[in-house]
Amino acid sequence: MRFDAAQLPDTVEALQSLVLDFAELRQNYETEISVLKEEISLLKHRLFGRKSEKLPVGTGQLLLLCARHGAWRASAIQSAVVAGW
Repeated sequence: MRFDAAQLPDTVEALQSLVLDFAELRQNYETEISVLKEEISLLKHRLFGRKSEKLPVGTGQLLLLCARHGAWRASAIQSAVVAGW
């Protein structure tokens, strides 16, 4: 928000009131920013935080076999699952 110097109040009391209004507005914005940052943090945690990703039973051995044969591509692992390795 820009003010033209000609539009500013001339009295000290009016200027003090204006400063107090801006201070209150700033405090409200800082509170809102703090809340939004907390929401972002929670959403990031939901998206990228620790998850209990569990592999199907028996997949551990399959991954070891694929690693042993150098087949780390997703298509190779999927083929191994289909083939019943």
